Amino acid sequence: MNNTREQRTSTPPKAKPSIQAGKRFALLSSFLFALIVTPLPITANNAHANNQYTTTMASKQAAGHAINKPSRGMEMSHVESQFGYPVQNMTPSGTPPIARWIYEGFTVYFEHQYVIHSVQHRQ
Repeated sequence: MNNTREQRTSTPPKAKPSIQAGKRFALLSSFLFALIVTPLPITANNAHANNQYTTTMASKQAAGHAINKPSRGMEMSHVESQFGYPVQNMTPSGTPPIARWIYEGFTVYFEHQYVIHSVQHRQ
């Protein structure tokens, strides 16, 4: 019997919630509230929300404004047969030689005889 009483008395009593735990809870809840509320004014002043950005080429293409232009790796002869003779033909320059063909709506860049890039003109 003595052993059970000693075991019962040796366990510490349950601790009462401390004042610091209440302060921590209040601090955490105010932090979470600030975290939730703060982004609202930031997004309202966003430059995108105020339409300050211009439309990107990718969004123009997605909207159906893309034009047919040569793809990378096409040969000069295929570009000429498919798109016709360019409005302006710039002579190759540099090493490796880079040529530029300017069409009505786009410009094509060649390295030797192959397309390396084609760019749609801004409208």
